[in-house]
Amino acid sequence: MLNQGPELATLIQTKLTLVVAMESGHNPVKASGLLFAYLGGICKRTRTDQPQAWTLNAASNPHREPWHFLNRFAEHNNRPTGEVWAEFKLSPEDLAHDPLADGG
Repeated sequence: MLNQGPELATLIQTKLTLVVAMESGHNPVKASGLLFAYLGGICKRTRTDQPQAWTLNAASNPHREPWHFLNRFAEHNNRPTGEVWAEFKLSPEDLAHDPLADGG
């Protein structure tokens, strides 16, 4: 619809709100999830006196290294990252322990 002249002209003239789940393909679960995630904010910001087109996206971002978050945590707490790591890292014994072997 966003690439169709007649549809866009009608949208503008009628001052309707159009919500489009971008790149969800033919996956109704993904499209519905995007709609539910954004619907509250769209409802709060929709105006009846102007046409609006909302394009919803679910970014597929690459992973981030956990060290990034540990560094951020350390900075937030005004501490060196090495000090935070030393305080919270597990000992070799803790890493070798199987908590499921304890029976709960």
